[in-house]
Amino acid sequence: MATGGKLGISFARNYVRKGKTMLRKHSGYVKAKQFNRAENVVRAMRQYLKNVCDEAEAAAAGIVPRNAREMALLEQLRGHVELSRRIIAQDKGTPGKDRVYSVHEPQVECIAKGKVHKHYEFGVKVGFVTASRTNWILGAMALPGNPYDGNTLSKALGQAEKMCGVKPLYAYCDLGYRGHDYKGECDVQVVNRFRKRKPMALLRWWKRRSAIEPVIGHVKSDHCMGRNMLGGERGDRLNAMLSAVGFNLVKLMKGLKKRWLKRLFLCLRTMVGNLADAVAGLTHWVEVAWRQAATALRRPLFAANWHFA
Repeated sequence: MATGGKLGISFARNYVRKGKTMLRKHSGYVKAKQFNRAENVVRAMRQYLKNVCDEAEAAAAGIVPRNAREMALLEQLRGHVELSRRIIAQDKGTPGKDRVYSVHEPQVECIAKGKVHKHYEFGVKVGFVTASRTNWILGAMALPGNPYDGNTLSKALGQAEKMCGVKPLYAYCDLGYRGHDYKGECDVQVVNRFRKRKPMALLRWWKRRSAIEPVIGHVKSDHCMGRNMLGGERGDRLNAMLSAVGFNLVKLMKGLKKRWLKRLFLCLRTMVGNLADAVAGLTHWVEVAWRQAATALRRPLFAANWHFA
């Protein structure tokens, strides 16, 4: 509606007030578990959207852009109409990759988590590579299209090798990476449940595989990867990289604070204390000198009993 108004399109029916009312009704019906009435509301809102799309498409066909601004607005309006047509056409039988879950971010995907407390997440899949011993994040990349985890291993290890400049010797993955696409020198270990006949040295590294889970949780909750504020696919890639950089910086600062920064802070505190003492002594000296000067100025120049010839 706003884009059409900038182009001078006057809509006969904009459904602004009606749309808010129907949305409120839909929320109430779903809360009361009256799903038939909620479905009727959804059907009516689809009809409203279809009416607005038809009117906008008919008006846009007769607009001749006069400058670059109007041309950009016209392309934006056509994009909104196309997205609205997709929303109107989708139903329960529409495949997940063709569905629209967000109007302002149409590339958002539905990712099945397989967990009891959270069955699905809406966003873009991100792959991480961490060091087995120290948990530093060595690679992070957004993976649009919700690919199979095994098909992303080659890209993830390639990015980690490019970032660190060292080829990884071992890679410990969960069962989601069975049938991976990696064909290199790195020994890929898929951590499974059959551990009785495995050597103890290998089992120690297998146990370190689960250390990546709290890293992912901290990156999502503490470093803004759980809610991306950057738009588009480029924003998804940037957000994944910047979140990993933020995690590594916090980890670095904590390590520095524990080691040599503690000594540096102690030295600075001693220097500041000595400087404060010196400033206090100088201030006291200036006050004493000022008092002596003030006393000398108030004293008469000649005594009262002096006589002059």
